[in-house]
Amino acid sequence: MGAARGVRPRHCSVIARRLALVVLTGATIILQCSADGKNELTSPAGPRSHIESFNESLDYSQVRFVSALETSPGTYRFDVTLRHHDEGWDHYADQWEVIDPETGHVYGERVLAHPHGDEQPFVRSQSNIEIPAELSAVIVRSRCNVHGYGGQALLVELRQKTSTLFEVTRIK
Repeated sequence: MGAARGVRPRHCSVIARRLALVVLTGATIILQCSADGKNELTSPAGPRSHIESFNESLDYSQVRFVSALETSPGTYRFDVTLRHHDEGWDHYADQWEVIDPETGHVYGERVLAHPHGDEQPFVRSQSNIEIPAELSAVIVRSRCNVHGYGGQALLVELRQKTSTLFEVTRIK
């Protein structure tokens, strides 16, 4: 799977272990290792399935609210509110990302370096996320270091100012 396509085998082996965990739990996912060494876990139904059905358990990281601020044309800062039953270093929400709803392309991510057990829900931000002007919406999803993705993700309509789950501020 790896060397011929430029995939770092060590990185994919980490994902393979997560894939084995997901298979054991009965979920269906597809593993993609791209040439730049990044990995994406997506469902066979595509990226939008992350917002259409999800596990409500706090064992899965849940995106509760998103604030997107356009800081320059096509560049955003995302403030993402997460909720997860962090249990310490062995089980915690470890990342959120902004993805294309159709292709699953990752435009930006925020790695969470430690558990937030006593700080729930919590907000973490990431700046300089570039999103093409023709894209009208993105999905913000999060994962934990045990269950991966599967909790609530949010579809953020970039041309809509506000909803109960997100707010967008754009440059005029």
